[in-house]
Amino acid sequence: MIKKHNYLIPMQQSTSTIFMIRPLHFGFNKQTAASNSFQKNVSKIKLLKKVQQQFDDVVKLLRDNDIEVFVFDDRADVITPDSIFPNNWISINNNTITLYPLLAENRRAERRNDIVDFFWYKMQGNKQLFEFTNFEDENKFVEGTGSMVLDHVNRWAYASISPRTHLSTFETWCREMNYVPVTFTAYNDGKPIYHTNVMMAIGTGYAVVAAETIKSRTERTHVKESLINTGHELILITNEQVNAFAGNMLEVSNKSGKKFLLMSETAYKSLSLSQIEKLKKHSEPLVCFIPAIEETGGGSIRCMIAEVFM
Repeated sequence: MIKKHNYLIPMQQSTSTIFMIRPLHFGFNKQTAASNSFQKNVSKIKLLKKVQQQFDDVVKLLRDNDIEVFVFDDRADVITPDSIFPNNWISINNNTITLYPLLAENRRAERRNDIVDFFWYKMQGNKQLFEFTNFEDENKFVEGTGSMVLDHVNRWAYASISPRTHLSTFETWCREMNYVPVTFTAYNDGKPIYHTNVMMAIGTGYAVVAAETIKSRTERTHVKESLINTGHELILITNEQVNAFAGNMLEVSNKSGKKFLLMSETAYKSLSLSQIEKLKKHSEPLVCFIPAIEETGGGSIRCMIAEVFM
């Protein structure tokens, strides 16, 4: 059931609290491969150990920079190869927990009552739960902050329409949450990009966007003007850089308010010096080494992070 969101609370763009899922069953997911061209079916030999080490190193890097990280272990008795990407099934914003409809049936088992309860009991004051999961019965999906890239400060939501991001479901979310919708279709290798957060990221006063992946001139202009008019410096990346996960970044803050831009080493190496300098004007790059996760899972650091705004 969707409960009406009756109030607005000003938000910052980035949070200093996140949560992550340490994987036990990570691997190539056949059910998501049809819509995610970034996945590769690589050998499972020693894969899990390598992925867990890369995961642990990321958590240490974040905590060393005074970012609060809640880590939940994967469930041993439920096989969820993509559970390392929790931002697709849940978001936590201003005492509001939202659960999202997912395209792949085996990903729906990632939704966990214990995690919902954990954050629900940490919340103070007026709490709300929004469940959009019934849209799965209509084969209509919006996979959290994978499907949507959010400008929290101005309350604008950007979404590239794809098999995992249905227009009417996205517009329903925007209506309930009081965000202005901006829709378009971005392409990679002739197919709609599966998640918007693969080709764009919004930080405080800047936006990384692969505008060239939006083939419609009208849509491309609308996206760029929307970002500029809401006070963002555009940092344009190419389709080749999208393939290196340069769009899959996330701005976070530490407990002292310092801003970091999380990105993978693959993404960082794809950037030009001028792009890096532009980014450094706004936040410090924090580079994560996660090639095994990227190659098999088809997602990068942003997909691994569920933000907690409380």
